Amino acid sequence: MKKAFTLLEVIFTITILALLISFFLKNHQNILSFVNYNEHRFEVNEIRSSIKLKNAKKSLKSFDKLNSLDEAIPNKINEKLFSKVLNEPIISSKTNWMKINSNIYTLNIKGEIIKFEYKNRAFNCISKNELCKEFE
Repeated sequence: MKKAFTLLEVIFTITILALLISFFLKNHQNILSFVNYNEHRFEVNEIRSSIKLKNAKKSLKSFDKLNSLDEAIPNKINEKLFSKVLNEPIISSKTNWMKINSNIYTLNIKGEIIKFEYKNRAFNCISKNELCKEFE
C-alpha cells in the first residue's frame, strides 16, 4: 500500500497551484488599476468643482478672478498643489501630480503623462492622448 506522493504528483499539484495563483493575481492587478484610474478622475472633477466654487465666490465679493491654483514651486516634489481651491491639497510627486509652471500640471498614470492647464477659469486637459478624453 502506497503512503506517500510520487514526485510526479507533487510537481503536477504545484504547477496547477502556480497557474491558479498567477490567474488571480493578474485579475487583482486589473481591479487595482481601475480603482487607481477612477481615483484620478475623481481628483480632476474635485479640482474643477472647487475652481468653479471659488470663482463664483470671488465674483460675488468682487470682480477679482482666481489667477493661480496654488503657490507651489514648479517641478518640485512634496509641494501642496491646488491649495487655493481644495480643502486638502494634493502633494506633488513624480508618480502622481506635478506642477510644471504657473498654470500647467501633469498627472502620471502608469508612466503616461497627461497635461492639464488652468486657463480662463477652467481646468482642462491639453494632452493629445486618448486618456485625456476620459477626463473631459
